[in-house]
Amino acid sequence: NAIAMRIAVAGALLGGILWLGGSRFSRTLLPLISVFVGALVGLQLPHWFSLGLEGWATAVLGALVLGISGYAMHKVWVGLGLGLVLASWAAVATFVLCGDPKGFTWPVTVEGASLHVRGIDIWNSLTPDARRLLPFAACAGLISGVCASLLWQRLGVVLLYSSAGVTLLVGMGIAVLNSAKHEWLSVIPNQTSSQVIMLICLVAFGAILQWRVAPGGGAQRVAGRR
Repeated sequence: NAIAMRIAVAGALLGGILWLGGSRFSRTLLPLISVFVGALVGLQLPHWFSLGLEGWATAVLGALVLGISGYAMHKVWVGLGLGLVLASWAAVATFVLCGDPKGFTWPVTVEGASLHVRGIDIWNSLTPDARRLLPFAACAGLISGVCASLLWQRLGVVLLYSSAGVTLLVGMGIAVLNSAKHEWLSVIPNQTSSQVIMLICLVAFGAILQWRVAPGGGAQRVAGRR
């Protein structure tokens, strides 16, 4: 529908911005994202743990705590963000490589079921190989992202926004083209290896471009000339 199309277009545009220049605004974006996540999680805490508190109270507390941590622990949040993106990529790769050759069939879930129940149904619908390898692949991606960001902070920042931007741009862009210009999808390579190479090239291009404009780059180049 029209609303879903607008959301997909907005997501693709946001992905393009993050892909080409998100690291420039990392110190602002991460606190804002952490405030949003803290409020969202805090709003659900009374429901998850049967607490005798109002949702707005825990939402304010969660937004405050995570917002401060997003500003004070920028490196940690960058590592977690990059780790989550890499874990998502690893999960998708595992799903594609170990999925059912006949295609994936969404499970039929009882109407009104909770997200926990829906998640269990989706997990049980995966192939045995995918269920066995998926946790290891996701953990490897998460640990790789965290370690890379902690060891090389600037590299972690540019990789985070480049990979997250490409993920949004490609995912939402395909959704838009599938609805509006389906024939344009023919330009996407059919072979999985070619698709992977294309994604890696896009991430590398965005990372190199942002490396040139990321905060601290100019100072380091000036220092290097001296």
